[in-house]
Amino acid sequence: YPEKIKVNHGVIQNAELVHENGKKVIIRKGTADKIIYEVEIPQSVDAPVKKNQTVGKVIFKCGDEIISESDIKTAEDSEIMTIRKAVIILLRSFVRNL
Repeated sequence: YPEKIKVNHGVIQNAELVHENGKKVIIRKGTADKIIYEVEIPQSVDAPVKKNQTVGKVIFKCGDEIISESDIKTAEDSEIMTIRKAVIILLRSFVRNL
């Protein structure tokens, strides 16, 4: 799955992603090579985004049977970009480059 997700209208443009470790599953002998996974995650999310917000999931299957799921969450916050915040970011960038 992707390491980041695009944040629309956010203070940060891309939020880091993490996933929860899924539960342990016992499978039948000889079926390990038949396990596949599917990632369900949108191309982007709208701000505001909160840390640990669920934005997608990883689904593990053996054939057509779902054997486990794991949530994909954001690793950081992103507030909605406002004109005031944009000016502050611009001024900080300008001061750093002096």
